[in-house]
Amino acid sequence: MPRQLTLFPSANHLTPHPSTPMHRPKIAAVDESIDERGSDYAISSRRGFGSGLSRRWVELTLLLVVSDLERARRFYRDVLGATETRAYGGTSAVLRFAGTWLLLFIGGGPTVDKPTVTFAPPASTDIVSHELTIRVTDCRAAYETLTRRRATFLTPPVEYDREVRCFFRDPDGNLLEISQLKAPLTRA
Repeated sequence: MPRQLTLFPSANHLTPHPSTPMHRPKIAAVDESIDERGSDYAISSRRGFGSGLSRRWVELTLLLVVSDLERARRFYRDVLGATETRAYGGTSAVLRFAGTWLLLFIGGGPTVDKPTVTFAPPASTDIVSHELTIRVTDCRAAYETLTRRRATFLTPPVEYDREVRCFFRDPDGNLLEISQLKAPLTRA
């Protein structure tokens, strides 16, 4: 049975900020019918999914290409507290983290359905094409917790007008951020 840790053991700074939506997607069963006209989950074609798809059928998985699967598994499981749900023959592992699926994958060359695409870990830690932001209610407490778990931060938390944030990397150099909003965002 996989070991599960909580990202931040004290619920005081894990509670979502009031401006952070905590929607958990509803996934439809295979035989469930979709009625776009009456469903509040429907996605219209102008939103990019086309006719016939419902939000109940959409779930997000973040794929991270890693150079060392075991090292990455330990980091996401033991430092961030993700729950490992399954592994595939030493080439990938699926974890659940903060309501999102995380697929750690050792990469590889083109396949029939992506004939010109190669998956590879980041070539440079200073050039970033994506990051994982973790919204917390107490950035400094989260920083202390993750530092004790051996996360290495670029800087301590930095305070801006609207947020407190700091950045760290996973073992392959993928950039992660913990961020605390200082006040609820107001809509214009």
